Amino acid sequence: MTRQYAVLLLCLTCIALPVNAQDETVSEAIALEIEQLASSGQLRTRGVDVASGELLVDVYERNQFKLAWTRVEQIGELLDAIKAVEADGLNPADYHVEQVQVGYELLRSGESVAADERAELDLLFTDSLIRLGYHERFGKVNPYTLDPEWNFRRDALDIDVAEETLAAINSASLLASLKAQFPR
Repeated sequence: MTRQYAVLLLCLTCIALPVNAQDETVSEAIALEIEQLASSGQLRTRGVDVASGELLVDVYERNQFKLAWTRVEQIGELLDAIKAVEADGLNPADYHVEQVQVGYELLRSGESVAADERAELDLLFTDSLIRLGYHERFGKVNPYTLDPEWNFRRDALDIDVAEETLAAINSASLLASLKAQFPR
């Protein structure tokens, strides 16, 4: 009887190891991408330029380079939020809607995804959310380009934006979190 439990335990351990190894490999891939962004100030992933720069670095450093987007439902809600920006006069393409759609469908299909590809998707999703949040909070047009005498500051005030980004991603409902932060 004891031997059967030992064999069962060994089998369960072997089954769990690839998931942990995969998570670690993805974290390493995220760390490499973030290191490139931090050192060069530029990152191009999945055909788009990452615009959130230092904030993206801060988010992933705080998250210890782990996947931020761990549930497919989160990504579906991000996609819904991106599509809804048209009601605010914004263009969904500015938030990588096509690439997010492709990534969402790939992850939803349950197909195996290479670690570097999964890392790129995670960075893409987070950059989309950061861009979306920034434009919802401050608008897309820089007012100084319209009027150099503009005297209203566009500061984030006392908000820890990296923490707010992670909180939104990890919330039970990304859409509810976004609606609370940016009511229409």
